[in-house]
Amino acid sequence: MKPSTHTIKSYVQIGDDEHDCEVKFTAYPGDPGRTYGPPEFCYPPEPAEVEILSVMVGLDDRINDLTYEATQELESRILEDLFDQAHERAMKD
Repeated sequence: MKPSTHTIKSYVQIGDDEHDCEVKFTAYPGDPGRTYGPPEFCYPPEPAEVEILSVMVGLDDRINDLTYEATQELESRILEDLFDQAHERAMKD
């Protein structure tokens, strides 16, 4: 699968305050790898990743105001939501 760009509504901690925000990000799907068969056809698995492009609080992009921890928390929340959505779609099929 190819990377895809999305926008979601979420919340983020900046300083001592929690803000509603709109997050634009690119999702890079993981790959389960191939660990069987001839070695020349094998490759390691790669985890899914998220690259946050902007964090809009009102009309201001506050991405540079996020701490490392706040960024990691937001990325984890996005990945979890994407996983849940994919799981729901798979259960419908």
